[in-house]
Amino acid sequence: YQVSWILMFADYSRYTVSRRQAGTAVFLGLWLTSLWLMPVGLAAARAAGSSDPGAMLQALGLGASGAVLMAAATLTTNFVNIYMSSLAIRSLAPRTGGQAAVWTTGLLGAALGLYSGVWLDRYASFMVVLGGLLVPVGGVLAARFFLVREAVDVPSLYERPGGGRFGKGFDAAGLAGWAAGGTTYYLATSIGGTLPSLLVAVGVYLAIRRLRRVRA
Repeated sequence: YQVSWILMFADYSRYTVSRRQAGTAVFLGLWLTSLWLMPVGLAAARAAGSSDPGAMLQALGLGASGAVLMAAATLTTNFVNIYMSSLAIRSLAPRTGGQAAVWTTGLLGAALGLYSGVWLDRYASFMVVLGGLLVPVGGVLAARFFLVREAVDVPSLYERPGGGRFGKGFDAAGLAGWAAGGTTYYLATSIGGTLPSLLVAVGVYLAIRRLRRVRA
């Protein structure tokens, strides 16, 4: 779950005016609340003897108020998904209006959820796939920002064609680190693939960059 936020931080902090504001918003909005809510959820599950939210609310004696709380939690969680998906749609189709993208994403997601429960049954498998795709991205980004300390020409990303396109902006080291880290994640699922994937992605990325500098 937390891994999926690696790429969402930028979207949610896009209107902040400084790095300090962006970092503070991310810390207070996600990490601090997660450190509080996750132990609460663990305690509730142990008290109920089940990980089912309905069983937890029943064991804690929360009737109507618990149902309202669960509904509100579901709505707010999916607001996050709708917002992210609508931004992705607008990136692919810039002429799409914000409201149109939000309604399209929301209605499509609701229709799929009502049509079949198979999406929920396979949610765990989906999270494994998502982790394999996103964890190594986080490793490459962390290596570039904290270790290499290479600046990004942000204005060029919005040009057509810009610095992020294939060709001039092609980053073989980043793609190799992502691929190696993703493969490691899937191979190490039995022991937990997050940390091995991060380390492999960082290592491959730095190794290829160093090799390219030596050859140059």
